[in-house]
Amino acid sequence: MEAPRQGGNSLMRALFADHSAFLDEMERRARHVQRQLREQKNTALILGAGVSQSVKLPSWDRLLARATFLLTNIGNADPFYGPGCKDDPHNARLYNSLNQVFNGTDALEVAEYIDLVLSKYGSQRRGALLPLGSGDSDERVKGLVRYCLYDRPVFSVAEHVGRDTTLWMTARLAARRFYVERGQQKNRSVITYNYDNLLEAVAGSSDFLAETGTPLEVLSLFDEADPPPLGTLRRLNVFHPHGFIDLCTPNRQESQSVVLSEKSFYGMEQKNYSWSNFLLARAIYDDVCLFIGFSGNDYNFRRIMKNLDDVRPDGEEPHRFLVVTIDELVFQVLRMYADISGQHAGDYDAPALEPRHLEGMDEHVRRRILSYLYQKEIYWKTKGVLPIWTTIADTPGLIEGLGEDAG
Repeated sequence: MEAPRQGGNSLMRALFADHSAFLDEMERRARHVQRQLREQKNTALILGAGVSQSVKLPSWDRLLARATFLLTNIGNADPFYGPGCKDDPHNARLYNSLNQVFNGTDALEVAEYIDLVLSKYGSQRRGALLPLGSGDSDERVKGLVRYCLYDRPVFSVAEHVGRDTTLWMTARLAARRFYVERGQQKNRSVITYNYDNLLEAVAGSSDFLAETGTPLEVLSLFDEADPPPLGTLRRLNVFHPHGFIDLCTPNRQESQSVVLSEKSFYGMEQKNYSWSNFLLARAIYDDVCLFIGFSGNDYNFRRIMKNLDDVRPDGEEPHRFLVVTIDELVFQVLRMYADISGQHAGDYDAPALEPRHLEGMDEHVRRRILSYLYQKEIYWKTKGVLPIWTTIADTPGLIEGLGEDAG
């Protein structure tokens, strides 16, 4: 089997066409991950918001922006949802305006404000748009997060999840490499820091079974209870350390609360022997770990990384890998050069790179991007994490390749 390549019309290859050594290194790393996932019995797939973003669920920042708007707006419309809203320039301007309000404020601090408002004033504060009932603070926070993730009664996998999305390809990878068979003595699990259960819904759907031919018992685990006994030949364990909200099945059991605010994050960190911390610690020290959907800049990813050191013996190959997209970094560099040259930078606010963004790109810009990537690598490598750089558009193809058998 050929090494995984990043899409038939790869933006990575277009962006770094004159830097073949860098592209060759990314393919070498992908082949290494292929081998590790095939040969090692203990493996963990660790997921961040980018996986669910591929089917239009909000990022962490956008979730907080929307929650802030809903709790403080006196109007009678929620601009974040509705016909055509996902492509509405007004939506983007509103999000950017809210970002300006909290510019320089840590995202966890913003989440703490949201939690305090709900705790002290309830959901009717200043004519808030979303009534969340009279439950306790944890219930109101979870209700707000649920609405900000998806404001419909039920998320339809068949309607929203294409087979070319990062979510679908991640589910395929999990079904191929991270399930546990009856009688196997292996540590294999999926740890997701997303509240939603879209990965489980995809892996358990009839369309997924028809395409992959891989029947699975898919379990969502969100507390310290032991997984139930195996009921089928194959079981996919999906752990939710930050809480579980079922967007696909009405009235299903969920976690009592979600980790959202500064207080809840720090409280979880301080419990050294908690289920969630033990789950992560065991995985990152004992298993081959593949991180997908983390920006590398968000608080939770840095929380995971900050206590790590590269403790591998000399000559031992890396066992922690990060699939990380460069789209945001590229736009930051493009905006910087546009500001310097006096050009209008509005075209560089798109959420994902497109071929048009690469047209006429100066070689200095490409070298600047590579320089930033290498600087980030230096930090992550000291933590024993090896990044595989890609783009949002190329991520599904890359993940699909990681699940194949290397030749």
